Amino acid sequence: MQGTMSKLHHKVPQTYMRAWCFSGESVHTYDKETKKLLNRNISTILAENYFHSIKAGSLYTTPKALNKIFGLLDQYTVKLNGKILDSKDELNQNFQDYDEWEITYPNGNKVSKKKRNEIKQQLISISDDTLEKRWSSELENGWPSISKNLYTRLHKILTKDPNEVLTFEDFKKLIKYFIMFDWRGENSNATLNWFMDFLKDIFPFDKSDMVIPEEKRIYRSDKTVFDEIKHAAMLRFYGQLLDNRDGMKKIYESYLANLTIIFLLDRNSGLITSDNPAYETVDENGNKVPIFVATPKVLIMLAKKDPLEPNAYKIKLMDQQEVEYYNNKTFEQASFIISKKELNIPQ
Repeated sequence: MQGTMSKLHHKVPQTYMRAWCFSGESVHTYDKETKKLLNRNISTILAENYFHSIKAGSLYTTPKALNKIFGLLDQYTVKLNGKILDSKDELNQNFQDYDEWEITYPNGNKVSKKKRNEIKQQLISISDDTLEKRWSSELENGWPSISKNLYTRLHKILTKDPNEVLTFEDFKKLIKYFIMFDWRGENSNATLNWFMDFLKDIFPFDKSDMVIPEEKRIYRSDKTVFDEIKHAAMLRFYGQLLDNRDGMKKIYESYLANLTIIFLLDRNSGLITSDNPAYETVDENGNKVPIFVATPKVLIMLAKKDPLEPNAYKIKLMDQQEVEYYNNKTFEQASFIISKKELNIPQ
């Protein structure tokens, strides 16, 4: 059972999608590509085998992962074009040329063709799932404890209940989860997408958009070299967020220092979500607005802090027109829609 759990990795966590279940583990869905309206089990949607794993040939690696994957080659000498690949980094960087490797035993004898194929299949079958396991235990599994009563707590504050308050610790957790979902969605963070577009502009066109043959893809959804680069960047940033270091630490600290939260509530659980739970949109004045659909009843919007009230946040109960407005924004940013209520999509 443990192996199965770590094999299928959800791009949008099940602990998040569960709030939209209308019965058991089922949600109403709409796939823009197929134009199909279906009731789906959250265990099977928005997921891919080994999506957050490090595998042989991955662009993003860690020393621990490389040792796990390539440790079995310690008993051999590996050469490529006459040069010894004497580090696990070199083995990983040249894994796509495995069929050109010369592998020999300590006595200098070459391994047989059958043995070479066995070693290759062993290397392909090994994955390091540290990131996925840490995401689950350190972030995803904590989300229900925050989200479950979020609407109730916010509504009490809105109605002036003196016994309810949103603490700075609550605020810090919500900001961290906002960042997590912003980088975890299918399209990922707007800043990363801008950077990827920049890279695509400076790379030779035939390289950045080069299609990777299906049999050579490390990850099923990485169809081009560009996809592979973006995937590696996402995994790197996931590690930084978990460790609270480098670029992600700066982003988190900047959000805490400069932004506040506007909570928009829908008492009727009518908010939809998607393969991009957090996204950036543009308001009617042309301003960029970061949005996170937290639950079917709570939408979180980030805004610049008021210097006169740096610790203030806002709570507003939406009317049906406002719910529809934000649902349209979510729909525009998505490829795959999830709803607690039946969807009515014009065909």
